[in-house]
Formats: sequence, C-alpha cells, structure tokens
Amino acid sequence: MKKCLVVFPPQWSPFSPHLAPVTIAASIRKAGHKCDVRDLNLEFYRKVLTKDFLQEVVNRQLQSFPSLKEEVKSIIIPGKKPEDYSPEDSVKAKKLLFLDDIKKNKIEFNEKIISDVETAVKLLNDKSQFYNLKLAVNTIMIIDKALEIVSMDEFPQQFSLYSFKNRCVKCDWEHVLKYCTSDNIFSRFYMDKVSDIIDNNYDYIGISLSSASQFFSALTLAQMLKARVKNTKICIGGNYISRITQAVKNNPDFFKIFADYVLYEEGELATRELLEYLDEKRNIENVSSIIYIDKTGNVTENKKQEPEKLSELAMADLEGFNLEDYFLPEIIMPVQLSRGCYWKKCTFCDHYFGQTYNIKNIDTLIWELKTYKLKYGITNFEFTDDCISPAFLKEFSSKIIEEGLQINWYCDLRLENAFTQEILDLAYKAGLKMVLWGYEAGSKRVMELINKGIDTDARFDILKRAAKAGIHNFAYIFSGFPTETFDEAMQTVHDVCDNPDIVHSWGTGVFSLGRHSLINLNPEKFGITKIIDEEEFSSEIKFESNSCLKGDELQTIKEQLTQKSMIKQNSPGWMFLRYRELMFLYIVKYGRDKFLEMKYKINNEVKC
Repeated sequence: MKKCLVVFPPQWSPFSPHLAPVTIAASIRKAGHKCDVRDLNLEFYRKVLTKDFLQEVVNRQLQSFPSLKEEVKSIIIPGKKPEDYSPEDSVKAKKLLFLDDIKKNKIEFNEKIISDVETAVKLLNDKSQFYNLKLAVNTIMIIDKALEIVSMDEFPQQFSLYSFKNRCVKCDWEHVLKYCTSDNIFSRFYMDKVSDIIDNNYDYIGISLSSASQFFSALTLAQMLKARVKNTKICIGGNYISRITQAVKNNPDFFKIFADYVLYEEGELATRELLEYLDEKRNIENVSSIIYIDKTGNVTENKKQEPEKLSELAMADLEGFNLEDYFLPEIIMPVQLSRGCYWKKCTFCDHYFGQTYNIKNIDTLIWELKTYKLKYGITNFEFTDDCISPAFLKEFSSKIIEEGLQINWYCDLRLENAFTQEILDLAYKAGLKMVLWGYEAGSKRVMELINKGIDTDARFDILKRAAKAGIHNFAYIFSGFPTETFDEAMQTVHDVCDNPDIVHSWGTGVFSLGRHSLINLNPEKFGITKIIDEEEFSSEIKFESNSCLKGDELQTIKEQLTQKSMIKQNSPGWMFLRYRELMFLYIVKYGRDKFLEMKYKINNEVKC
C-alpha cells in the first residue's frame, strides 16, 4: 500500500471542488492505497483574498515605484516608437503608468477594497446575505478589484475568479522553464505548502493539471517538490497536459525538473497501474498512458488502453475537501453522466480530445446522487458532460422522478430537434433549472462551417420549448470564427438580444484555434493563411488570416452585445452576477421568472 497525495493547483474557480481530483483520489482509495487530497486552488484564494496579503502587495509595489521610475527613464529614447521597444521594456513602462495612476487616484479606493475583502468573502458563504442581489453583486465587484491588486505583483498578469492570464510569458520551453523555476507569485504561496507536503512523506504525488490557467502554477509546484524530495514520485496528469504531450516528449529535461511521469488522457486506470509498478507488482512497460524516461535515458510513451467504464469507476467521495470553505453558500457538485462527445464533428472544438465516449449506467448515477445527498447534504449539481443526448436525458429524468430524488441541476445540451416538449417538461420536473446551450453564431453560413450537425433554423423552436417548460436558457456564443464578417457577428448579437423571452442570458468569447481541432487539420478551408506554432506548451495556436475580424471589430461587437442586453432587459441582475454558478443558485432560490425580474442599477460606490 502506498501513501499518496492528489493536488489540485491554482488557478480554477473556487466555487466548488473540481471533479478531477475527486475522481482520481477515489480510484486510488478503491485500489487499497491511502490517499489525501489538497485543493491548493481553494487555499490560494483563501490566502490572497485577505487584508494582510493585499496590503503587502500594495506596499511592495509602491516601494518599488522610485526605482522603476528611474529605470524607465533610462530606457525611454525620444522619438522611438512604442512598437520598437522590447516586450520587457514595454511592460516596465506600462507598469510605471499603472502604479502612477494608483498613487495619484486610487490609494483610498484600494484601502477600501482591502478593508472590505474579508467581509466580502464571508458573504459568499452566508445564505442570509448571499441571496440579496445588491450585496452579492457588490461582493463580486470587491473581489474582482481585490484580485486586480493581487495581479499587481506580476504585472500585467491577470487573476479573476475564473481565470489566470500570464500575458508576458510565452508557452515555449525557454520561457516556461525560466518562469517556473524563478520566484513568482505561486512559488511564494507554495513555500509553506511544500514544506507541509514533504513532512507527510508521501510515496506518490499526483498533480492534476486540467486547465491552461493552472499550467504555470502546476509546473512551479512540481519543480519545487521534485527539487526537495528523494523518495517521492511526482506525476502530472489531466486534460491540459494531455493536449501538449508532444512538447513534453520534445524536452527530456522536463522529467529531470518537473515530474517523474506524465499521465495522459483518462487517468483512473493508469494511476492504479503506476502504483502497482511502484509496489513492484507490475513492469513499467505494462503501465498504460504514461510518458517517462526509460532505463536507457530515452523518453518513452506507453500506449493507452481502453478506459474503464464510468459505471465501474469508484464512487467519487469528498474525503479531505473542506466544503464549507468554497466560495458559495451551497455546494454545486460536478458529476459526469457521460464522458466525451457523441458528435465530435464541430470544427472549432477539441474539448473532447483524449476521451472515449462513455455513458454511466443510470442506476449507478442515481445511487451516486443519493449518496451525495444523504452523506453530504448536497442537492445542487452541475452535470459536466460535453453534451447529453435527448434519449439519455429522457431516461435519466424519468428515473429521478421515479426515485423521488429532489435535486436541482444544470447541464450543457446541443440544440437538437429531438429535445421535444415532452422531454424538456420531464427534465424540468426532474430538477433541470438551467441549460447551457451551444448557440455559437447567428449566421447560417458560419454555422455550416462550424458543422454543429443541427437544424440551424429550428434553434429558436427548441429554446421556446425549454422556456415553456420553465428552464432558464443560457446561450454560449462567440465571434471571430474564420471568415465571419462583422455583419454576421452582429446577427448573433441581434439573435440573443432581441429574444430575451427565450434567450435569458448568455456567455460570449472570441474564437481561438485549438491544437487538436478539425480546423487545425485543414486550415486553408477556413481562410487561414498561416499557422504560427511557436508555443509548443500551449493548447492553442496563433494564426494569420485575411478574412478574420480584427481586434477593434471584436471589441465593438462585445460592446454592442452588452449594451443591447442592458437596454432590452433593463439592467438585468444576471449580467452583474456573471458567474453561472451564482445565477443557478439564484434560479433555484427564486425561480427563473422572479430571477429575471431582478435588476441591478449601477452605483459607482463599491462596498459591502
């Protein structure tokens, strides 16, 4: 039996436990090993959103102002164009302007944010205050501003409750190595954490790297651990690392500096096989889905095997998770009904990469939900599937009703005509409160290029059915798809803004080229003239096109979208709550219609 630790590093939303460490830890325990879990992402937010931490950041940055000012003076050359300065010098100049603005205009404002931040965090956990819209929105605003202060430490990085963007560090080996082995905001946070981890004498530490926003943090942690432990094996796995395995294989020093093993794609079976190898019960060659340095000193990739069926996986348990510390008054537990995507033909999407389509047995699923409810008191769920088929939704909803399982949930669905009024009525009766629909774009031409495999003309009919059933319709949309024109992008804006009775809320983004997307396999078909693959550790690839919307056009579209919705829905509360988890809990609390009646009038003062 091995003593194991599964770690989930920053940055991810601190609203609920992430499913990945929950699932992997349960699988390890099922095999008879001891397994602890550390949600370092939650611990990170609990650390940085404190008065003491924020005040230290402000003091440190303001103290650096005089020396930075002198340094920038020595850099500036009269007549030299901004674009001719190095990226490093440009950042220094921008940071100086940023700090100068704080000194002149924002000292008192920042002091107010620092003073209120701990009260704001507590409010998110307090049922008696969380469901007051004005208090909740002001709280989110305070936390947003507090995270701007956190971001000052490594300007121009950006932290939010949903993302971390490190704009000045390229995802190539040289820059990744330099950042993750140098002093940074994560290494400073990890100092005490690493010492505590080492004191526990684990045999195996698995680091769950599921998102691009975790990348620099995860590797910083891995490097700190690998440099300090001798008898502990470090393994990095997860959705994100699975997307960049070629970069790992191209850089053998990755295994000297960061990890002993990289586990790719679905990890439950491979993790247990690896632990069998560490227990001397299996040869390393027979461990599936891992990359490592073999006895000859070469990088070796073992083949993957057919993954376990979801119904055969260990029941995900929450041992080791401090549920009361998450940033919501009620836990919304992520659960998988299925893994992978049954369509897998959308040209822009590679979300399903590395996953075999796999459906959980409904009886197993019902037992799992009952266990969460009885053992932990959890009644709110997010089903994290890429998509749920109409037939499965019908069968699942019927079973919930049959079992008398009183729960609330939301999920992603495709706008397929097979979602009949009967099915949507049944799902609502079974507790479906909100659906995140992949509306994508208004233009029929663009939708044909996207290849959703749906009847584009029937989308409003499906949304009407869902709205009639009582379901809150949230539309995923994006702009900037290759060859999309400004007018076509504005059609999307009109579609969602002019139909607030059936498109109740939306979330928007800008197209990015996924490394494993179908577009990247045939870029010329989509008007892409050049692929710029300079950052091998990135899951997204830069490109050039003569027929893509530019930055100012994309900004105009975003502004039009926001302004039209503000006017059409009269400053709706959901636009200020913003996060879908918060919206969902409000819908559960008040009902969809009452929630949509809630308005938030903008006030320049931010306070708790």
